[in-house]
Order: sequence, then C-alpha cells, then structure tokens
Amino acid sequence: MLEIKKISHHYHEQQVLNQISFTFEAGKIYAIVGESGVGKSTFLSVISGLDFLQTGEIWYQTKKSDELRLLPSPNRLCFSSL
Repeated sequence: MLEIKKISHHYHEQQVLNQISFTFEAGKIYAIVGESGVGKSTFLSVISGLDFLQTGEIWYQTKKSDELRLLPSPNRLCFSSL
C-alpha cells in the first residue's frame, strides 16, 4: 500500500499540488488523468522521489518516504501520450 497524506508542491509562486491525499492499494491499477498543467507529472515525480516532497507525508507499507532510498529508475515511472 502507498499512502499519500496532504502533499503540496509549488514552483516559485505557482501552487501545483494542494493538500493531496490518496491511498493506492496493492494489486490494483490506477490512472492519473486531467487537463494539461494540473500537476499530474509533478504528482508522479514527487511520489516517486524524483522531485522533493515539500509538505505532507508519503508512506509505503509501514515506512515513511524519508526512511526509504528512492533512486531514479527507468522502470519505475512511465509517461505516455495518447
């Protein structure tokens, strides 16, 4: 299980993510959808460890994200355009 608790992220003065909370259950498939510029890529970058978590918490099973070693991996994240 991956649990996202009240994460927020901004670039300069632009708020991109604002208090996002969500739980991803093991074994399920999820899609992140939305209009251009709403923060989908930022959300994925933050939860995968490619970008810094500014506020909030990310938990994987029983460990907080700052206890995990998140290294960029080409097999972890995929961006696709339809």
